[in-house]
Amino acid sequence: MKFLRSDHPSKEELEAFEKEHLFMEKLNIPDVVKVFEIKNFGHSMVMVLEDFGGISLKTYIEGKKLELKEALEISLQAASALGQIHAQGIIHKDIKAQQRHY
Repeated sequence: MKFLRSDHPSKEELEAFEKEHLFMEKLNIPDVVKVFEIKNFGHSMVMVLEDFGGISLKTYIEGKKLELKEALEISLQAASALGQIHAQGIIHKDIKAQQRHY
């Protein structure tokens, strides 16, 4: 789930969140998390997202040294997803990659 940071967001924040939801809803890119719905949550909103069981890249690499091949695979996967997002005219603000097992 993705929550707005404020319990009492401004009209502009709510509109931006709804716009983000509409953009994400239209995406059909394998390496981009899917959005299921947006709901009111108290005085705010929440976006219900696919749970693909991933972890953050920061958590994944914490305390380990990546081999060059694995680092390149992660980089290529992220670049591919970003390229597909940009091809649809969307500028990202929040990048989170899921781990693939090769």
